[in-house]
Amino acid sequence: VIDVRGINFLHLKNQERIRAMAFDKDNCLTAPYVPSIHPPFEKAWVECKDAFGRDNIRSLVEKKTGVPVLRHAEKKPSGGADLAAHLKGIPAHQVAMVGDRLLTDIVFGNLNGNYTIWTRHIVTEEGDNKAALVVIFLIDMGRGWQERLQNG
Repeated sequence: VIDVRGINFLHLKNQERIRAMAFDKDNCLTAPYVPSIHPPFEKAWVECKDAFGRDNIRSLVEKKTGVPVLRHAEKKPSGGADLAAHLKGIPAHQVAMVGDRLLTDIVFGNLNGNYTIWTRHIVTEEGDNKAALVVIFLIDMGRGWQERLQNG
């Protein structure tokens, strides 16, 4: 999806049988190093909380989001045991991991058996990890080339 506004949370819950959501912080829900939800994403965040309930959402964002914060001892893509411990009783395949980085967030979800959702839009470039921006730029270039090849 482009960003969290493109996620149909009721569809995930009712059709995909997802019971819990896990979110990366920077560039997914917030601008880098900002503790609150990026204003254009607030409606989608409310929809997520309405669909899954506060206790079935984990975030790496500060407490201002109104959901429990997942503190993990290991850097992604490791650390799946921490998420499983926070979501006791919910099978991994019924947890959706949402993130903006393929090599950390999405690999994390895939390694742990989660349903994964990649958000491709960067909230802001200010203060973000420059190497990550280069990777995202290259991925976007590759996607453009792939589309041109497929469309002739």
